[in-house]
Amino acid sequence: MKKCSVIVGSLRKNSNSLAVANTVKGFLGETGEFEVTFPEIGNLPLFSEDLEANPPQSWVNFRNEIASSDCLLFITPEYNRGYPACIKNALDVGSRPNGKSIWSGKPGGVIGVSPGKIGAALSVAQLKQILSFLNIPIMNQPECYIQADGNFSGGAVGDGSTKDFIKLYTTKYIEFVTK
Repeated sequence: MKKCSVIVGSLRKNSNSLAVANTVKGFLGETGEFEVTFPEIGNLPLFSEDLEANPPQSWVNFRNEIASSDCLLFITPEYNRGYPACIKNALDVGSRPNGKSIWSGKPGGVIGVSPGKIGAALSVAQLKQILSFLNIPIMNQPECYIQADGNFSGGAVGDGSTKDFIKLYTTKYIEFVTK
């Protein structure tokens, strides 16, 4: 069984990003081949080299959880044409100390979720740049931008074309990470 860590970039309860993450978790779970976790990133103190000698326990727990993962999936909203600070902080915490990155070599995917017409395309593009630098092989096709519209209610993705597209993306993601 593969362990997939899903990094959810919206810290809001019942966010659209979390709804998509839970939908993906359901599709991954249906295979019987994946254990899905949602590592906590909202409680990570901001990265500072001053903390590296004696890292906060939340950093240690986060690093251990990602280190034990086989694959990664990032679900990002778009704030001010970029990905959220909580994801950047998690990436920084996990990439240090220098030479001991927990990210390197783990295959990953990125899904953008936004109420806007371009569905977080800019945040996805920026995030993919950073993930590439961190040596995370990224699934580039199909791209997945979700416009969180009337198909979302009560913190869940409703049935229909959005859910069907998430299932297609998840199927391709499974193929990518199991190669």
